Amino acid sequence: MLLLALALADQVREARQAAVDVLRSSEIKLERMIEERTQQLTLALNQEKILLGQYMRFGALISHEFRNALGVINSQLSLLGKEDKKGIPQTAKRISIMAGACKRLTAMFDNWLRHNQIRQSLQQADLKPLALNPWLIQLLAGQNHVTEDHSVEFDGKVVAAQVLADASLLELAVINLLDNACKYSQPGKSVRIECREQPDWLGVAVIDQGIGIEPEHMMNIFKEYFRVAPEGSIRGMGLGLAMVQHVAFLHGGRLDVESVIGKGSTFCLWLRKAERGNDEQAR
Repeated sequence: MLLLALALADQVREARQAAVDVLRSSEIKLERMIEERTQQLTLALNQEKILLGQYMRFGALISHEFRNALGVINSQLSLLGKEDKKGIPQTAKRISIMAGACKRLTAMFDNWLRHNQIRQSLQQADLKPLALNPWLIQLLAGQNHVTEDHSVEFDGKVVAAQVLADASLLELAVINLLDNACKYSQPGKSVRIECREQPDWLGVAVIDQGIGIEPEHMMNIFKEYFRVAPEGSIRGMGLGLAMVQHVAFLHGGRLDVESVIGKGSTFCLWLRKAERGNDEQAR
């Protein structure tokens, strides 16, 4: 009986210890689950805060852009009325300025919508051989509303080379780079477009004589909604460069930037050359 009692007591101790171990293991698992869930909720909350901040900035920028455009239109309407009373024929000029303000506002919305479409799209770019020089000449000819206050110089050094590109996405990228170059340059300053070449790459470089970019901002200029001076007079939402970089990514290319404060900036979008077989087929 004594031996049986000792054996039974030993089994009870083992069972109790096993129960304690199971309880401790369950507590550890529960603590880990709570910690992981807390981290997930914290991450989701932070993302919501970031998203809310972005939309608040977007709302402020939209309001700012509307005020600018409406201010231009109102001032031109006022001048139009005064000139009409005095018999001064300036109607065409005033209408042109008001149309430019409307175009800038429309372009801002188009950029925002296209940016979201590109960001949310899961499809790859439709890459086809594209003769870069004639394509750029044709594109630049239709951008007078973007470059109306600046002279644009085009240097197509790479005459016969072709790139693999999605023409619609490439157009979006180049127009954004050109628009940025004009926005951050004083009226009357020239903007230069160059074709550049490396062994397997062709580049479209947009060179301005603007204010330049501070070194501490270089890592942030490609972030969505980032602006160096959000409350400044320069229009925009901080989406253009993020969009251009994403277009470069879809092409398997890259976007390089060089800048000197007070002298200007150079952005170069590098794309892969078309293979010779594709090149000959495209001709």
